[in-house]
Amino acid sequence: MPNIKKRIFRTYPEAEDVVEHLISKTEKTLESLEESKSIGLKFWSDERFARYDRDRYNNKTFLNQLKELQKEIEYHEIAHDVGMEMSGQMDQEAPF
Repeated sequence: MPNIKKRIFRTYPEAEDVVEHLISKTEKTLESLEESKSIGLKFWSDERFARYDRDRYNNKTFLNQLKELQKEIEYHEIAHDVGMEMSGQMDQEAPF
């Protein structure tokens, strides 16, 4: 019997939904790293600490890039809404 994975999005996701999902997953990963550090830091070898440091750095960098992308999406969404209001098409339905 195949292992069927639960769907993350039930409908076609918008960019904002995808970015929010990736931000929450990355934050959970960072929390997991911090938790494992607090539990077993005194037993870690130098190699294990270097892996933790690398993973933490990569996840924080990725999180910062996602937050910048989220701000960019919000900006363009606002600009699109303002453009629709100015053209008078805000109350009209899409032609398709």
